[in-house]
Amino acid sequence: MLGRERLEWEVASRKIGVVVLDADPPAKPQCAAMLVPQGRELDWIFSSKAGQEQLLASSGVATLILLSRGGLGSEEQAPALDEWELDEEEDEDEELKKFLGPFLLQLVRNKAGLDEIQEVPFACYQDNVVWSRVLERAYSRKTGMMLVEDVRLEGGHLRRRLRFKSLPNLIQTEVPLLGGDLDLGLDRTDSPSACSIDHGVLVHAYLAPLVAGFSLISRCLESCSAAGDPAGVLCVGIGGGALPMRRFGLVPAENLRVHVEDGVETVRNIARSRLEDGGGAEKEKVAEHFFHAIVVDVSDGSSRSCPPEEFAEGEFLRDARSALDSGGMLAMNVMPLGEESHRGLLKRIGEVFDEVYQLEVSSGDNFAVFALKNPLRGVSVPLTCKIGNLVGSELLNNIFKVETYISCGKKAWDRKRSFLARRIKICSGLYS
Repeated sequence: MLGRERLEWEVASRKIGVVVLDADPPAKPQCAAMLVPQGRELDWIFSSKAGQEQLLASSGVATLILLSRGGLGSEEQAPALDEWELDEEEDEDEELKKFLGPFLLQLVRNKAGLDEIQEVPFACYQDNVVWSRVLERAYSRKTGMMLVEDVRLEGGHLRRRLRFKSLPNLIQTEVPLLGGDLDLGLDRTDSPSACSIDHGVLVHAYLAPLVAGFSLISRCLESCSAAGDPAGVLCVGIGGGALPMRRFGLVPAENLRVHVEDGVETVRNIARSRLEDGGGAEKEKVAEHFFHAIVVDVSDGSSRSCPPEEFAEGEFLRDARSALDSGGMLAMNVMPLGEESHRGLLKRIGEVFDEVYQLEVSSGDNFAVFALKNPLRGVSVPLTCKIGNLVGSELLNNIFKVETYISCGKKAWDRKRSFLARRIKICSGLYS
């Protein structure tokens, strides 16, 4: 972002906070104004530099002007707990926009390419949130400030969300809520007990594809079940450190252990313990760390891309392979920066694992990538049917085997994905 100017206007006996954002490099010479939804002036989306940069980038204009009723504020002024509800006084908003028109023209006409503009159009921010209450703010040295909030969406759906200040427009974690009416005066500190988490619904679009990938190791999982041994799954990156245990219904149990520690170091330590050649006691200790799947869903909060670099390097990939059972799989949520970065990641994974598979998420932003320690030798039809019934059979039939990513060249990523993969049918004829 090239420029970020903060002003305050006195307009008809009311204060208007003004933030002028200029693109770097300059976009096409267009401008727009945006009236911040009343009550959301301190939301990181509108008040933080990171949020404003995302708004400017998504607007596609050279200059974006944010207008806040009540004057300027900053996210640092936000109380420990706060709440807002959408003000639907559209007539008042339209009247204010007309009144501000001449002021906006005067503000932009000294900018390059905007000297002859006759009107500054208004853009509208829409995220279908009509009510929000912040439950907790927390800090992590890895990701910075983050918050947990309950929201009500248009249509009445209730959600609990985790957002990072560094990427406030990106919802890191989201789960449905059941029971209780969140806006009937319930004590905010009691909200976790007033509403329960609905664990039966996967909200994020990429979660079902990650589950679908378990069909690739269905024979391995079926063997575990037949032997009476539970399959071992290591999930790296549940989000927010200890917050999921307090706010998202993650309850440790005999078959579910939670470790708040560095994910890269954890996998490295498991890999090293498996390579040790100790006595009986040591072997028993190592046997506890045989994982049939490692799921990596990690963001460092500084970029929309994932996983972070340290999870995409050869050293981590080799450690993950060593930590897996012979029939095991590494599953990874991938949001690439573009063709080159994605092809590079697939290449590094392919150099470590025997086979690599991929499933594109319906949103088009994410990929679920699956790396097998040993080649696929077929699947368990009964277990694969169960997975298909759970997440949808179309996902199983759209898993691709990655084969030609090294030689695909610099083709347009959005038109030539077929050069990166060959489609396979997980169950021949089962879902055709």
